[in-house]
Parts: sequence; C-alpha cells; structure tokens
Amino acid sequence: EGDVDWFRIRGTARHIYELRVTSADVDLYVDAYASDGVSSLGADHRGTRSATVWFRAPSDAPLYARIQALRANAIGAYQVQVTDIGVDDFADTTTTALSIATDMSVSGELQFDSDRDVLRLPVQAGIAYSVTFEFFGVGTPLFELLAADGVTAIQKHSGTRVTALTRPLIAGAIFLRVSGLTTNTLGPFTITTATLGPDDHADVPADATPVVPSASSIAVSLDRVGDVDVLGFDAVAPNIYSFSCQTMIGPGSYS
Repeated sequence: EGDVDWFRIRGTARHIYELRVTSADVDLYVDAYASDGVSSLGADHRGTRSATVWFRAPSDAPLYARIQALRANAIGAYQVQVTDIGVDDFADTTTTALSIATDMSVSGELQFDSDRDVLRLPVQAGIAYSVTFEFFGVGTPLFELLAADGVTAIQKHSGTRVTALTRPLIAGAIFLRVSGLTTNTLGPFTITTATLGPDDHADVPADATPVVPSASSIAVSLDRVGDVDVLGFDAVAPNIYSFSCQTMIGPGSYS
C-alpha cells in the first residue's frame, strides 16, 4: 500500500522517449522527470490501466520514471516499456529554427506533450504570402506567425486547418510556430507556403496600413484575384467618422 517505484533511464540529448505502462490490476499514475528527479518532462495522470508518456531528453544525462497506483491502497502487477523513438524533428526556438523556402510544403510532428516546432520563412517587403497549416493528430494545436524578433506574435490560430495571410513591411524573415493548445496534443502536420505576389496593403488587421483621417483620398489597388486591403486608424471618442470607397481609373483601382 502506498508503494512508489522509480526507474532510471539513460537519456540522449534531443531524443524523444515513449514510456508505456500497463496493468491488469491497478489504475496508474505515471511521471517522467529530468536528471534532477524534480523537473517534470511529462505525465499521464488519467488514472487508467494503460498509461503513456512521451518526453524529450534535455541533455545527455539520466532520466527518471515514477510509477504508482492512482489510489494509495491499490496493489498489483504492471509492465513497463521504454522506447527511443528518435530525435526531435524541428527546433523549439527561433534561434535554431530551420529555414524553409516559399512555395513549398513541409511535414512535421508534435511528438511529445510540450513539443514546439519552429520554422523560419524568408520574406520580401511588400509581397503577400499565404501559409496553410493542417493537423492530423489528436488534441488542439496552436499555429502562430511570429515577427522577425522571434517573440512578437503577428497572428495566432487554433484548429486542424487554417490559412494565414501576411504581408511583411520589412524584408527579412518571419517564424512559424506549432505547439499544443491543450494537453497531449500529438500528431503529424503540414505547413504549405505560397507567394501571392506584390501587394500595396495588408490582407489582415494585424498588418493593417496605418492612415490618418483626412478629407483627402488614398489611392489603393487590388493587386491580384482574391486580394483584400486592410487599412486602420486610431479613433478618438466621441468623434464620428465616415468612410467611402470608389473605383478609379479602371478595374482593380480605387480610393
């Protein structure tokens, strides 16, 4: 009664491990820890008779598994299996992110509970891009577009299939980050990038062109099929504002 078992696992940096515990007798409560025996790497606290934890070794050092019954008065036998399932497919940080090209598709996988996959996408100023994310696993993924600083979130999306549009104002790179919005979000995904072409104004509010309310018109154009132009301004309460739009010159140009 109250028995707790510890196991020592030889860990290799960046390798991902699957800890699987099964029992015919007791509901299980399983944890994985780093080399200090305190820092959690993953857990399965569902209290079922088949527990699985996926976790990544932070360094070449021992790792630990703690196995106990969900209820302190429960006793019984169980089986343990630890499998090395390979290295993490993509970096977790922007500083070590893999750079990908536009107009291509990349496949990845959320391989453990706290996994984050980050990719770097080179971009040109004034060019519109679309980025489509598709998830084929379990749980709820979070897909983010980060600015060149690797910190500021330009857009955040949750769902199994989303398409983000962006038009950078400065040439350089943006970052694409995939993570789990809910616990144990695991499984494969694809990211497909496409260059849409020159664009005078952004397609989404996050990148809106700032304007100042004025009696003068602003010349804008729809640069491609499906183009959307978003402009924004700082409103002052309790002022009332009006907005008008009219076609100029020919199809696609307006003010």
